[in-house]
Amino acid sequence: MKKILFAALLFALTSLKINAQCFEIESILVDGCDGGNEGQNEMVTFKVGSVALNTANLTVAWPNVSNAWLGICQNTTTAAKVAAINSSITACGLLVEPVGGVLPANSKILMITSESMNPNAQSFANLSETLTVIFQCTGNTSGHFANFGTGTRTLTMNFSSPPGCNDVVVYDRSQLLNQSQVPGAQDGGAVLYNAAGTPTYINNGCAVPAIPLTINANISNTTCVGLPQNITTTVTGGAYTNIAWAGGTGTFAATSGTNTSNTYTPGIGDAGVITLSATVTRTCTGGGTTANTTFTFAITPTPTLNLSASSLSICGTQSANIVALSQAGNTFSWSTGATTNSISVSPTVTTVYTVTAINSCSNTSTTATVTPSAANSITASASTNTLCSGNSVTLTATSAAGTYSWNTGATTSSIVVSPNSTTAYSVTSAGCTTVSTAQTITVTPLPTLSLNTNSFNICGTQSATIIANSNIGNYLWSNTATTNSIVVSTGGVYSVTSANTCSTTIQTATVTTGAAPAITLNSSANTLCNGQNATITLSGSTGTVNWSTGETGTNSINVSNAGVYTATLVNDCGTALNSTTINSAPSPTFDITPQNSVLCAGQTVSLSAGTIPLTYSLNWTGAGIVGANNLNNVIINSGGTYTLSATDIVTGCSSSSVVSVSSGSTNAYFTPDVTTGNPPLNVNFNNQSTGANTYSWSLGNGSASSNTNTSSTYNSAGVYTVTLFASANGQCPSQYTVEIIVKDGLGLIPEVVTSNGDGKNDFFEIKGLYENYPQNKLEIYNRWGNLVYSSTPYKNDWNGTPNASGKTGSNKLPTGTYYFILQLNDANQTSFKGFVQLQY
Repeated sequence: MKKILFAALLFALTSLKINAQCFEIESILVDGCDGGNEGQNEMVTFKVGSVALNTANLTVAWPNVSNAWLGICQNTTTAAKVAAINSSITACGLLVEPVGGVLPANSKILMITSESMNPNAQSFANLSETLTVIFQCTGNTSGHFANFGTGTRTLTMNFSSPPGCNDVVVYDRSQLLNQSQVPGAQDGGAVLYNAAGTPTYINNGCAVPAIPLTINANISNTTCVGLPQNITTTVTGGAYTNIAWAGGTGTFAATSGTNTSNTYTPGIGDAGVITLSATVTRTCTGGGTTANTTFTFAITPTPTLNLSASSLSICGTQSANIVALSQAGNTFSWSTGATTNSISVSPTVTTVYTVTAINSCSNTSTTATVTPSAANSITASASTNTLCSGNSVTLTATSAAGTYSWNTGATTSSIVVSPNSTTAYSVTSAGCTTVSTAQTITVTPLPTLSLNTNSFNICGTQSATIIANSNIGNYLWSNTATTNSIVVSTGGVYSVTSANTCSTTIQTATVTTGAAPAITLNSSANTLCNGQNATITLSGSTGTVNWSTGETGTNSINVSNAGVYTATLVNDCGTALNSTTINSAPSPTFDITPQNSVLCAGQTVSLSAGTIPLTYSLNWTGAGIVGANNLNNVIINSGGTYTLSATDIVTGCSSSSVVSVSSGSTNAYFTPDVTTGNPPLNVNFNNQSTGANTYSWSLGNGSASSNTNTSSTYNSAGVYTVTLFASANGQCPSQYTVEIIVKDGLGLIPEVVTSNGDGKNDFFEIKGLYENYPQNKLEIYNRWGNLVYSSTPYKNDWNGTPNASGKTGSNKLPTGTYYFILQLNDANQTSFKGFVQLQY
């Protein structure tokens, strides 16, 4: 893991003073990084004085005396290390090697203990200054210092020129710190030295922390709007290239530049505490860094002033309360002499009051007007205070303020009302004060009258009680009675009158006499066939009807079952009862069975109804009936829908049955994807039959299938007859046949020809070649790629004799390996390539 370089390594000491002596040791990285390679990654920093030094004059006595001083090396290796480190720096720092070994006056020097150092062992990313770096030559691998332990160690450095140019520092091993900042051993343990050589122990790991770029600002705490304020800043962390200013609605004397002082003038929009910012930037090649600070100060704005109301009205001796609204901390001054934020006034004439809001920067004023008014009054009258229900009355009000609000919702001075009962009406007038008055209108209601019923039926010696109900309790009957009810025993029309000063109303009741009730029942049918209904109707006297089926209040019912049905009628004169009987008979039942459900072209089909009773009258209907249509069985010669209707001539009940016969034909047909080829030959059969839904395949090789489409493989030569049988659910069958031809195929291509006349392998022979592929072509080449033999077609007759490039006759080709190309020139353009060994 990449560890962290001690923080002081580059470098906690940032003083730019010119050293009085020729150089001064500033720090040692004692506990170096990179694990077992620590001895090659330790570091020392020192500051050159006012006179330049040369590395050729430097000698070092290391605390670990077993390590000799190997001198300073500067070469392509050190240049590569420096370049790698510089590429990792993201701040504005830089490592440079000295020119000609010269260490410039007043420069900071980083001395690394080996040119074999690992540039990735320490992080230089945050280096923010330029250092001159030198490397001890390669050779020492053990540590040059002693890590945490006991005892002290001494580092001595000497430049032979100028004379007496040396420095010595000492550190206590027990004081070295780990990264938790307590004594202990861990990478990054380091020592810092001041000018007097006093050590300070630190451990910031294996990273270069670089002093950060910071900026702080100072400004006065408060000011007024528009008053300029001076700002001063302090920048730490080295050189910078720009300071940018922002914030507020006012203006800066300069929005950017290198000056650490500026002036800000608050704007109109600035009020209360505002925040400004200053951003310092250090720009360098390939990067840069920034730092920001924000600072606040309070701006006292011009006072704002509002009143709770700028115009108020009061009545009589009322008071008006005026409240001034302004920012917290402001003071007030009223034209009345008051200094509070509110006043209470009771002027007798219209008066203007002025208030001023004051703060440390300025003041502002505003006014409020208070207007007094006299008290209000109201009266009301009615054109009449008594009236009959349904009539109208006019109410009139008079108000000093001239405003009106009636409890009816009206806002005029006069209203017309028509109350149905005694009602109080009030009116309110809103002005300086709100006043009300009322008028009560007494209403005499119109008489209302009702009877318990207007029609009575009485039988024999019965009597009827006629009861009247009036809202005023006043009754006069046509028989001179004055009670609210009368009892009568004779028919006729009886009237009653109710009257008051406003109106008269009359009601009448008719009384009729009657005899005992009588009824008869009639049915639309006395016998019910299956599924039929009958309607039973009652006639005769009037009254309330109840049926034995549970139905009430109707003079007729519908029934669908045989049985005895009873109706009961009740009226004021008694009860009447009557019954009727409904019988039932079954409808004819039978089924039609077709000989076949599908009628193939040119065929006939028999439709049979089975055994039918002789009392049934039969009738067939349908388009293709052959012969008489009144038989149990009929013949049809076309598909369609056929209906048999039957009527029982005894009961009159009828029924019918329907059967459908389909017309159909099939046409078996299929296509194979290939019809000829070499074994094994796989053939796919595509079924294109019409009108069929049931299939049976005979594939000619002993295989069969009932699938719609099928396939089969033929493994030996021969002619195979494939037949498809098609039908519609086993009816209207048809068939189609195709022959599949399987050839003998192509034999093996020989790898050796021994043309020695012994009758074995004398020729380059491929069985079945010419017979199955008469358009074939053979070419043979020697090992140099020259064509030595060609034949179209090839007939298995090459025995090593050439026929190309003029080579003919009995001279044979030499023993060896030859290359052949065989093209079958078939539909698939099949070709073979290979080698054949020619021997004798």
